[in-house]
Amino acid sequence: MMIPNYNPEDGIVYIERYGDTEAQHVIDLIKLFDDPAFADTDYVYMFDDVRNIRILYTEKDFSSIIKEMEPRVARLKMMKHAVVVENVHDTAMKMLFELSVQHINNYECKIFSTPEAALSWLKSWQ
Repeated sequence: MMIPNYNPEDGIVYIERYGDTEAQHVIDLIKLFDDPAFADTDYVYMFDDVRNIRILYTEKDFSSIIKEMEPRVARLKMMKHAVVVENVHDTAMKMLFELSVQHINNYECKIFSTPEAALSWLKSWQ
């Protein structure tokens, strides 16, 4: 389960995740950026804590995720995505995802081991 929460005080979208996460959950989250609230947004900063989930999708699912992501990110000047991981599997999956999206010039995804480091990186771009 994923619950996005925009904090207007710091301008960051915090994504709470619990339980098992499949590719369709990620796609559903991406589709939330179709909301009119993001229509006039040039920059999106996301804090994504995946320490309490079990990732059930594989590298084979990246193409469908990226297909949904590309047109939404293209409308922005920049999307910064900080991901906090805890275990080796999640780190490897996120690193493979980083490599898969490096062709998207206005999207940057970084992996962190602590929430503090992730937030510091996001806020340095604001």
